[in-house]
Amino acid sequence: MNFNQITENYEKMKSPISDFSFQGSSKRSFSDFISFLKSEDLKSKKIIKRFYVIYVIAAIFYILLFIVNPDPELTFQARISGSCFIVAFLIYIHLFRNKYIKLKKIDYLAASRHFLADAKKRFSFWNKELFWMIPTFILIDYGATFSLTKYINITNIITEILLIQLGYFCLIVISFYFGRLDWKKKKMPIFNKITNILAEFEE
Repeated sequence: MNFNQITENYEKMKSPISDFSFQGSSKRSFSDFISFLKSEDLKSKKIIKRFYVIYVIAAIFYILLFIVNPDPELTFQARISGSCFIVAFLIYIHLFRNKYIKLKKIDYLAASRHFLADAKKRFSFWNKELFWMIPTFILIDYGATFSLTKYINITNIITEILLIQLGYFCLIVISFYFGRLDWKKKKMPIFNKITNILAEFEE
């Protein structure tokens, strides 16, 4: 099946994206789709840049507060807690920086199949970058546990730790749920479109 046939068949599909549809000739349709993906990537770059700046500021603030700060009243436990947050922030900074660089290097003139295969990875919910969340979750968990135990007035330290773990686990589940919901609303329709086009390339 050639590209013109793919585009013609694809134009007949109902688009779940309200502000985008294929119109006109096949070449123009694919060009519009590329422009649409480019605009989505541009939005992602702006969001990533914003979070990058936020985490850089947070990392600097925590380094000054928990590492550089010479205050003798700042306990070793507090410094350990702050250090856990700092390392987690540095991992996020690394991830956001890498993702931003990858978005800047996207070749929108690459061969259609290769470009769409890369785009599918970008718009997928599950990707290898999510595995980096595991050490950050653990570090933030440790940091929060070290920090919050002194504010919970329960004689049993194990109960205090379990309460913190329960609250943190609920926070992660809620964050994951809303993150998945946001992806299904904004990214999944694009991901499905790309998947359908690639599937027709294989026919």
